[in-house]
Amino acid sequence: MEVGSFREDLFYRINIFPIVMPPLSERVSDIPQLARARLTKLDPGKNYRLSDSAIPFLRLKEYRGNIRELRDILNRAMVMSDTDELDHVAIELALLKQAVFDAREHMTTIQGWVSRYTES
Repeated sequence: MEVGSFREDLFYRINIFPIVMPPLSERVSDIPQLARARLTKLDPGKNYRLSDSAIPFLRLKEYRGNIRELRDILNRAMVMSDTDELDHVAIELALLKQAVFDAREHMTTIQGWVSRYTES
């Protein structure tokens, strides 16, 4: 609002009843239920399920992107899994792919900064 990037009239229309939702990292106990519900929505035709071994790996992740990040991890795990059961291996692979992607994105940013400052 202060920056002027959001319409003031729209803000007051949707701010009638504010809903405060703590981040997913503060609701670790909700992750199994949220993940199972997400699996059903991601591919309703298939019966994907989480193994008990997958849950601790999902709980260890620090979710900066909240539910969207959890959804992306589950989506990646579904694509890489050979079965309908997502176990700790599928979740680990999905998390590893995300870490590699994040590292590449970070390196691209660093390389951009380096080239910008070394050309001067």
